[in-house]
Amino acid sequence: MNAPEPPPVHTVTVEPWLAKVLRRQTLLVIKYNQRHLKRMLELTPDEQHARAMIFREAVDVLEAIGWDPAADSGPVEVPLTAGHMEQLYRRRYDLGAANLERLAAFKAAGDDAEAATLRAEIETDRLASQALDRLFTEYRRALQA
Repeated sequence: MNAPEPPPVHTVTVEPWLAKVLRRQTLLVIKYNQRHLKRMLELTPDEQHARAMIFREAVDVLEAIGWDPAADSGPVEVPLTAGHMEQLYRRRYDLGAANLERLAAFKAAGDDAEAATLRAEIETDRLASQALDRLFTEYRRALQA
């Protein structure tokens, strides 16, 4: 069996604030895709490879950014593939959907503490969504270069 061609990689420079969001969202990509590992032996070789690529691409991003969220090394070059960007698009959708649910819960919040918690979660995910939108723009620019 011939090894599949690696996917094209496009390098994007990200600032530390964006790297922080990208690190967290990439870790969530790994977390939410781990369920596929349970069925790996049942999949065809092509399906196994496709699942493995999700993790490989995510780890490549994390290696470029660095594993320590406290480290700030300035702007960093991050290798991005269409496959990983698709995973991040899904994360972006999930962030928006979660905030819509929180807005509904916010309206029904019983006390100020609950409302404050929801408000903080909404703001965190709103900023993460904006950061991902910025990354999507930078990735499109890298594709056109």
